[in-house]
Amino acid sequence: MPALETGKEYTWVFSIVCDTGSRDKDRSIRGKIQRFEPDQNLALQLQKASPRERAVLYATAGFWEDTIKIMADLRRQRPNDSEIKTDWESLLKSVELVKPDLKKPETEKEARELEQKIIKAPLTSCCTP
Repeated sequence: MPALETGKEYTWVFSIVCDTGSRDKDRSIRGKIQRFEPDQNLALQLQKASPRERAVLYATAGFWEDTIKIMADLRRQRPNDSEIKTDWESLLKSVELVKPDLKKPETEKEARELEQKIIKAPLTSCCTP
């Protein structure tokens, strides 16, 4: 797959298949992404960093997609590494994956339960690009 063009805006969709027999229950989210190049200082730091350190550098600089990709790769490569697992969970919690309906207090608990299921779910390879 070719790299994204610098400066061009793209639309993405992420779906969680809740029931393979009934795809109408899928949970999906859509967003936009635009590629930026790291500045020279960040580029130098990234060259010297381990994958885990690169994820932190990217996150600090606001490069969300690079952070997610590195952390997802690390989770797949080292599924039993407790530090990587903790980093992954912290990263996903930081963006509030599931937002409850504030008009219905009971949905707060449901939202947190769903968020925990998403965060704890194993990563699998899938799909078409």
